[in-house]
Amino acid sequence: MDNLSIAKQFSEIADMLEILDENRFRVAAYRRAVETIESLPHNVATMPKDALLEIPGIGEGIAHAILEIAQHGTCTEFAVLKKKVPQRLLEILAIEGMGPKTTALVWKKFGVESLLHLERLLTTGKLEKVPGFGVKKVENIKRGIAQRKQSGGRQPLGRVLPIAEEIAESLRSSGLCDKVEIAGSLRRMKELIGDIDILATSKKPKAVMEGFTTLPNVERTIAQGETKATVMLTSGLECDLRVVAPEEFGAALYYFTGSKEHNVRTRTMAVKQGLTVNEYGVFRGSSKRQAVSSKDRIAGKTEEEVLKAIGLPWIPPEIREDRGEIAAALAGKLPHLITEKDIQGNLHTHSEWSDGMATIEDVVREAKRRGYEYIAMTDHASSIGIVRGTKEKTVDAYIARVRAAGKKVGGIHVLAGVEVDIEEDGSTFLSDRSLQKFDFVIGAVHSYFKQDRTTATKRFLRAITNPNIDCIGHLTTRHVGGREPMDLDIDAILKAAARVKTIIELNAHWVRLDINDVQCRLAKEYGVPIAISTDAHTLAEFDVIRYGIATARRGWLEKKDVVNMKTWKELREFFRNSKS
Repeated sequence: MDNLSIAKQFSEIADMLEILDENRFRVAAYRRAVETIESLPHNVATMPKDALLEIPGIGEGIAHAILEIAQHGTCTEFAVLKKKVPQRLLEILAIEGMGPKTTALVWKKFGVESLLHLERLLTTGKLEKVPGFGVKKVENIKRGIAQRKQSGGRQPLGRVLPIAEEIAESLRSSGLCDKVEIAGSLRRMKELIGDIDILATSKKPKAVMEGFTTLPNVERTIAQGETKATVMLTSGLECDLRVVAPEEFGAALYYFTGSKEHNVRTRTMAVKQGLTVNEYGVFRGSSKRQAVSSKDRIAGKTEEEVLKAIGLPWIPPEIREDRGEIAAALAGKLPHLITEKDIQGNLHTHSEWSDGMATIEDVVREAKRRGYEYIAMTDHASSIGIVRGTKEKTVDAYIARVRAAGKKVGGIHVLAGVEVDIEEDGSTFLSDRSLQKFDFVIGAVHSYFKQDRTTATKRFLRAITNPNIDCIGHLTTRHVGGREPMDLDIDAILKAAARVKTIIELNAHWVRLDINDVQCRLAKEYGVPIAISTDAHTLAEFDVIRYGIATARRGWLEKKDVVNMKTWKELREFFRNSKS
């Protein structure tokens, strides 16, 4: 039982408790546990109770439930709730616009127990007549259903990558494989993943297949042959494993990494040179000859070898999307993509002061442990009561606490910052006078997501041009595979940000990845300064920086484009020159 499977069960418990309108503190406890477990690098199912209780956010009840799941595959509370709440009702709760109260209403008033039932109800016109609904809300629900269908059951990158890496590591540590690599859209680090593709080489493919199909997170085997197997994982994803010959490994990795559009482009190049490129290698002759004999193969062991054979340098997987990478490669103008090692600091973090789970001092200490030069503490200043945070009367107290934590930890530069709500009209929750006291101000939207394009764009433009706002956090407010982005004139917003040197955040949390890869590339073209920040609410969430890096690479970003890849000295100089 892996962390994501346990987190999924806890998330469903929280969903069912909300639908039943149970104690909100129990709901919050399970939600916190989900966030914590999903971000942990080690498997909580293998940990003793004492070790579980040392994890922030894991109390006695949650620890007991984890141990139950580890032993039996489920816990008592989950089993009890399943008898009370129709399980397909949870599909409805995942639809944007269908919160717990709305879901409970359509269930109890109209007998809706599945997405199909909900769709039928929406065609009757009955829901519009219920107080609190109306045509607009019903239309929002319909859009949410359409978006859900469009995702096709794909899961966010941050859920899938740890599972794939665990499987790949199991294969490597088995001693049966010489090479193991993840392929497909996951290797390209797309934000939504439909399935997992893994390639391997081995002298004992039959034993590899047997080991693969009996891994702990395999629910059932869909198909199994001598060199290929497909399984259904407990997470609901399909996973394919192919064992290929060593001389074909590079060609297979290149072929199965994709994208389809990129591969078509390079195969077309190859044909013009009298070559054939497929999953087995690069061959002399046209595809009509089906040339696959070893005497015709001129490349195949490595991707570098395959690309070189058709006249190209190695192209990073993240940009193999047929968005100009072939032309750039031929012209010697491929971007020097960033890596996680280039990050010098984190400019968006939260503590217990607002809705985080660690103390300010612990967050600073974690940043120092990771070798960062600087860290910005940016707890919320919001009218939303559940996040607590900074109010007008507590600004000075918060800044003093951040300064004190910085002095106590030492050896790292600490910015006293804030994530202040951008209100409905583009003003800020805190006054300009208060914002001027902070070292770093992030403006972010946490409400009124359904404004029309003109109104919403004006709202952001007002915030961007506010001289007291340094950065706009999670610009479009989307949740990957969940909440739709706000309807914004992205061009106008990015042009304004470039003009006044307001930073636009690439929120690295895999739930957001906001701005996305396409918007990153557009921001780069306009010269917008970008910060890749974690929005960490737990210490473990510092690790989500990898997903931000992946999205930035897909957006062709280089070190010069990212402000928190500057040294502390360079960052201070940037701040002095911005807003001037």
